[in-house]
Amino acid sequence: SPTCAYIGEIQLHRPVVTESFNSFLMTNSLLLSMLVAFLLALGFIGLLSRNITRPIRLLAQTADRVYRGDLSARVELTGITGERQTESKAIVTDDLMVLVETMNSMIEKLEHQERDRRDFISSVSHDLRTPLTSIRGFVEGILDGTVPEAKIATYLEIVKQEVLRLQTLVNTLSEASRFESGKVQLDETVFDINAVIKEDIIGLETLLNEKNISVQTDFETSEQDRLLVVGDRAAISRVVYNILSNAIRYTPQDGIIALTTRRIGRAHQVEVIIEDSGPGIPTSDWPYIFDRFYTVDKSRTAKGSGLGLFICRSILAAHGQRIAVANSELGGTSLSFTLATP
Repeated sequence: SPTCAYIGEIQLHRPVVTESFNSFLMTNSLLLSMLVAFLLALGFIGLLSRNITRPIRLLAQTADRVYRGDLSARVELTGITGERQTESKAIVTDDLMVLVETMNSMIEKLEHQERDRRDFISSVSHDLRTPLTSIRGFVEGILDGTVPEAKIATYLEIVKQEVLRLQTLVNTLSEASRFESGKVQLDETVFDINAVIKEDIIGLETLLNEKNISVQTDFETSEQDRLLVVGDRAAISRVVYNILSNAIRYTPQDGIIALTTRRIGRAHQVEVIIEDSGPGIPTSDWPYIFDRFYTVDKSRTAKGSGLGLFICRSILAAHGQRIAVANSELGGTSLSFTLATP
């Protein structure tokens, strides 16, 4: 039989297996890394943007409230006002922290100025109203004949005293304005500070006697029984007079006022200390007592425009010297200031 040849093919098959997740990660690791990095960057930028824009938004809102007259507004941002948190420090820039703090400080200063303005208006209104009412009453009584002729001279003397009181108030306001503007020319000479203090004590002797106040002095002296300093004698006398009259005002009946002068070591300065046995000044008021129109006694029981210690500080600042407040061993207040020596 004939030989038959068979031609055919052999096929090999294997099942297709889906790549595992690990294989996928190995194959596409670069793409995944870029995607994760992009998502992280996007989240960080969003977080950073929110924490940067939030203070700016709060600043704008607070500025608008202040513009509308709300001086109690503050930028309240956790981590900036109050205790700063470490996390906020890392997110919010230092410049924004400074900006927020500056904004709050500025608003606080405006609030204090507004309070001072209201206190000033109230104080001056009271100080003007009282003498003007007395003057008007006495003058009208004299003109309409209700005041007996024998009493006219007495009442005119009262009117004169009230006019002088008004003149003193106006002069004080004018002087405070000049010192605040810096338009003060000092006539500096060498003089004996102990002599100036003695002169002011004599000038206030009537007020001291009215309350039976004892005056204690402890004056340091150098050459010829004097203690020489450099400054404007009249202006420094005004400083002593203002502080001393304040001490008399708040010292009780039969109280004590002590005045001390002493040299300060190597500083080439003299320190003048005036203490009283009055009720003292609360420590919370210490930072403000030298501000204009500031009075510790908010009721109108004590006379005063709140300008005396402001003028003292301004005069001493013009001399390049300082004034400070402290508690006195007498139980009241101690006010001290420095002067340069020749």
